[in-house]
Amino acid sequence: MIPRFLRGSWSRRGNGKFEQGKWYTLQVEMLGDQVVAQTDNGLVVKASHASLDTEKPNYRFVMRGDSLSLDDLTVWDLK
Repeated sequence: MIPRFLRGSWSRRGNGKFEQGKWYTLQVEMLGDQVVAQTDNGLVVKASHASLDTEKPNYRFVMRGDSLSLDDLTVWDLK
């Protein structure tokens, strides 16, 4: 089932396999109603939806599994 917030346009490329205990680099770019997320193992997800084009006072990471560890998180303002 496609989550409600992704019922705009979206695409996925890559195998998306993640090994437990291994660190990966994740890059997320958001601009207007567009978002692109890609990892260093080749997974790329692109989406667009009108609801994404809003001010974002905070961010959250939604995941499956028991835990998610983040390290060296950096946020830039794209213009």
